[in-house]
Amino acid sequence: MRCFQTGVSIRRGRSFGPKDHPEIKEQGDYNLKYLVAAALLDDQVGPAQLEELRIQAPDAQALLACVEVHPDERFSVRYPRELSAAITIRTKTIVSL
Repeated sequence: MRCFQTGVSIRRGRSFGPKDHPEIKEQGDYNLKYLVAAALLDDQVGPAQLEELRIQAPDAQALLACVEVHPDERFSVRYPRELSAAITIRTKTIVSL
């Protein structure tokens, strides 16, 4: 995932506190890795995805460990007018459509 620099800073913790291993709502709701994983697994991100049991679920924790978040200068210059992101999904097998 690529996003604006502040989004990356929030995700990495820095002055916002560590967020590498979310376990509770206050850690999961700003964790871009977790939010992407939850969206992919549940097809949505809402109150149910911010429940502690969902955040701590093995499938969510395993998938968020595979998500990478990187800053993109093109998105950073638009912040805060726009909250931009781009997500690229790579699989281990080739999928033919």
